[in-house]
Amino acid sequence: MTDSRELDSKASQDERYELPEGWAWASLDDACVVNPRHERNALPDDALVSFIPMAAVDQQSGCISGSVARRYGEVRKGFTHFAEGDVLFARITPCMENGKIAVARNLVNGLGCGTTEFHVLRSLGGILPEYIHRYLRQESFRRSAAANMSGTAGQLRVPTDYMRSVQLPLAPLAEQRRIMAKIEALFEQSRTARQTLDRIPPLLKKFRQSVLAAAFRGDLTRDWREQHPDVDPAPVLLEHICAERRRKWEEDLRTKGKDLRMMKWDRPKPVDTSHLPNLPEGWLWIGLGELIGRSQNGLSTRFSQVGTPTPVLRLADIKDGRITTDGIRLIRLSDGEIQKYGLARGDLLVIRVNGSKELVGRPILFSLDGTFTYCDHRPIYLTQPTPISCGKSSRRTTTSGD
Repeated sequence: MTDSRELDSKASQDERYELPEGWAWASLDDACVVNPRHERNALPDDALVSFIPMAAVDQQSGCISGSVARRYGEVRKGFTHFAEGDVLFARITPCMENGKIAVARNLVNGLGCGTTEFHVLRSLGGILPEYIHRYLRQESFRRSAAANMSGTAGQLRVPTDYMRSVQLPLAPLAEQRRIMAKIEALFEQSRTARQTLDRIPPLLKKFRQSVLAAAFRGDLTRDWREQHPDVDPAPVLLEHICAERRRKWEEDLRTKGKDLRMMKWDRPKPVDTSHLPNLPEGWLWIGLGELIGRSQNGLSTRFSQVGTPTPVLRLADIKDGRITTDGIRLIRLSDGEIQKYGLARGDLLVIRVNGSKELVGRPILFSLDGTFTYCDHRPIYLTQPTPISCGKSSRRTTTSGD
């Protein structure tokens, strides 16, 4: 009975494509020495050689970094042997699938030893190490190698016999050099493009910040103000806000049965503008507290066996500045808790505590339908702006409903 590895090997043979004139299919066993050993007395035991653990092979670049020099006598037994120009191929899962494959270069005294989880391929002279390296780094090859692994789960390895049987398209040596030069040129273009793309997000961030700064200086609406000179100025708008805040304050006191004659309304103090920039005509500096209807932290309830299952927004539910309901947590809450911590469309959530300075203070506008609350142990801070009526034509300027 043919086992699965034999079937995979046959499938690979059937999938061989027609090669350019002068090329030929060759096995790694024909083109390389597979898993060579150092010659006896290759170096004195006290001579230094490079030691390369698996962690020293970068799976993204396919290069070696972080090798260390060790005495040959300490590592010549019990470790894999390789020399300058050999190709190191991680044979164990998941290192192989991740692409831990590299060419050994700049070895101390030209020799190295390393983890036993490497297969080593040494060119016999008719194939460039970089050519082998690039071929084995292909995802298609790694998928084929993974399908031929043997062993137990978590300890699967690519067998030596499979590596010997691998067929690869062998180009003439001069053409191999040309292919490698072309690949490196294309990859350099790719790296340059990536570096350019990496610079775009910071530029976009600067652009967004400059747009916001211009907006709040009045630069973006300069022409609009000239075309609409009859719009109520900010001081008038502020009087509407204060009147609405006082009306709600009195309404709340009456609901609680309080005597208004015994209570004092404290209007927020004006902002000290001596250190602030000048604003366009009709604008006004105002404290955030004068705009907010109320602010409070979220609920601290983590678990309850009574009440209505209610979605509770956590910091984990905020991704890329947006609220996502994937995996949102439900907690049983009382009617009072839902009323107190319930969110309305237009409410503003501000992250007040986080391990990252980049996230602290970031606002998120709540714009979902349905019943949602927010928690305190994943700290979020709520502000609820007050709706106001203003303007000569009874316009309604609203940042949110209360």
